[in-house]
Amino acid sequence: MVVYSARRFNNYTQQPAEKLRPLSSTERLLYPFFAPFLRGGRGEHLRRRYQFTRELHQKQADLRRAEREILREARKFAQLISDRWAQMGYSWRYRWNDGNPETEKRKRRRADKVKWELARYNENAIHLKILVRRKTLFGYKNMLPYKVLVSDLLSEQALREIEFAIDRKVSARFENPRNGAWIVVHRNEGGGLLPRLVHYQHMLPHNENEPDRGSMVLGVGQHNTVYTVNLDEYPHILIGGSSNSGKSNMLNNMLASLIRFCTPAEVQLILIDPKRLELSHYRNAPHLARGIVYEIEEAREVLSWANAEIDRRTALLDTRHCKKISEWNRRYPQQRCARLVIAIEEVASLFSASNEARKDVRALAERIGNMGRAVGLHLIMCTQLPIVEVVPNKIKANMVLAISGALMNNDQSRVILDTGAAARLPNIKGRMIARMHNQLVELQTPLISDEDVRECVDIARGRAAGLIELWGHAPRIMAEKLLAYILNSIEGRLSLKVLEEKLRGNGISRAMLRAFVEDVRRAGRVTVAGVAYQPAKLDRVWQLVRADAALTPSAAPDEDYEDEEADDDEVPPPEAADDDEPPPPIIRETPIRWIEVKPNPPPLPSGEPLSVEELGLLEAETPPVRVQAEAIPDDEAVLHEFIQTKCTIGRLLEVSSSALYAAYSAWCAEQAYQSVSIHKLADLLKNAGFKKKRGVRGQRMWQGLDLENDAFDGFDNLATIDAFDGSDTARTHDSEG
Repeated sequence: MVVYSARRFNNYTQQPAEKLRPLSSTERLLYPFFAPFLRGGRGEHLRRRYQFTRELHQKQADLRRAEREILREARKFAQLISDRWAQMGYSWRYRWNDGNPETEKRKRRRADKVKWELARYNENAIHLKILVRRKTLFGYKNMLPYKVLVSDLLSEQALREIEFAIDRKVSARFENPRNGAWIVVHRNEGGGLLPRLVHYQHMLPHNENEPDRGSMVLGVGQHNTVYTVNLDEYPHILIGGSSNSGKSNMLNNMLASLIRFCTPAEVQLILIDPKRLELSHYRNAPHLARGIVYEIEEAREVLSWANAEIDRRTALLDTRHCKKISEWNRRYPQQRCARLVIAIEEVASLFSASNEARKDVRALAERIGNMGRAVGLHLIMCTQLPIVEVVPNKIKANMVLAISGALMNNDQSRVILDTGAAARLPNIKGRMIARMHNQLVELQTPLISDEDVRECVDIARGRAAGLIELWGHAPRIMAEKLLAYILNSIEGRLSLKVLEEKLRGNGISRAMLRAFVEDVRRAGRVTVAGVAYQPAKLDRVWQLVRADAALTPSAAPDEDYEDEEADDDEVPPPEAADDDEPPPPIIRETPIRWIEVKPNPPPLPSGEPLSVEELGLLEAETPPVRVQAEAIPDDEAVLHEFIQTKCTIGRLLEVSSSALYAAYSAWCAEQAYQSVSIHKLADLLKNAGFKKKRGVRGQRMWQGLDLENDAFDGFDNLATIDAFDGSDTARTHDSEG
């Protein structure tokens, strides 16, 4: 029997969208020595790679161990199935004892059993292929025992006997004769073909991330198949189930996915919670169109407003001949309409009574179900009392997607699913059945905790404030927006403690803030709204100050931050100045430079044009005026402007030292700046974070930047460029640089 393995263990547990490269063996060995010296984004990225490498190696070890275990199971099950078939008579026994037993010796019997051609296995099932024939030198030979048929081996009675023999669920596959006949042994115990537990964090990489359609993950089906839905295809959703069957967990899973992956401009929520406790975590979510509704009168008011919104959007779409809201948003993005999701936690509290208010709520909900799909109004209704009085046919007819947990009897199951399947669900938490377009799918729904809900709300708030963005499903800091927030809200303070306190509840973790602060301090200069800032230590507090202003220490430190230097979590500065001496100036004062500028000549008198001599006399009569010139920028500012104007920055780019200095000198001559020497330029480039390397032919190269194609266009003085174009001077400067 030939055995092949299919390596697909835990295929619903994937890594985030950010592709991390695992560390090599040498890098893992040297990691403990270099990790304490790497800070900021580089250090955080290295720590994530190290953690990812450890998890990857652990998964590979678990995979090899699981493969050995499943291989033993495959061989054991193959032997047990063959023996059971032989006991049922699906074999051929040879007898050689026809002579006289007194004179001839009794010979032993031999049984010809069913054999296996190959086996394939994964973490879900073991597939065994029956050996029916074998190719020989003279054609094909039948390998089944005499008088044994494939149809007998795959009959329902035979499969049932095999299930009891091996204590596993067994099925048969024989659709195409060319593919052979297979026996499938399902390895999942107790819960059928589904996993027993799935976490919400494991489902995040599988989200389709289509915010304009409102995608959500329902759960994991047979053989780890992940099922996703969206509001465009399934506009209204009905969720039923008895108490403690996972109904509220499913609702939280949907709402958390919507607010995590969609912005308030794409999806807005109206939450109706008669229980007053189930949806309290979403009170601070920016997606709420209004506060959470608790009372029946307020619910009637909200549903009346939703019906008026249906009429308004219908008239709006009719003016431009659009049939649904997604088409309108695609054609007119400046006037887009957000999808409005109305989630009712318990409809029995709103529909079951017989007073006028509840009758109005029921009628309004029926109209939203009838007309809300095209204009982007959606209903998510939950109930633990699935009876016809609570869920009438007028409402259920519009619920394209119906999900049910375990129910007490078949009648309640038929109200939700039109079948009694929900009454036969196993007693496993999170196990539900979904009816998707008249197709029943058994699911293990993701388990979402209160911490997961709070994390989704924090990420939604951070995205609404413009401080973070989603990179796949994980948050990432938007550096420029966060720097603007720091400058405007907390006076440019770069304290990790203060930032963590001010940014709490915006989806930014402490590790993300630490890496951000370290990167800003290492960069030395940042630009926000066209203004350059740089970190400076003033009275034991690191702050962002304008780069074009001289720094003066303040009189006394603030009381709130005087002990901040002793904080263990605070990242120490690169160079700590002595407290007894005043801090050195970061930007040197720029001397005043005066230049002479000729003013515009007076207007020419009307009449005949003047001659050349008369024009010369007229210009001589206008003396030059002495004015103050612009401040001379320092060498770092000149280099920064040159890189922004004539260079391209990239991790894989490189440029020779001679060509870079030639372009820099020519550009400084064109801009009337004083250029520095090639040695000084090398020091400035190193301070800016660029690295020097040796090229293929021994040339000195700078990594991280390259000259643009038009770097030498528009320069009148090309003497410097000619000097570096293959001459001995170029080689001299190249060797020195």
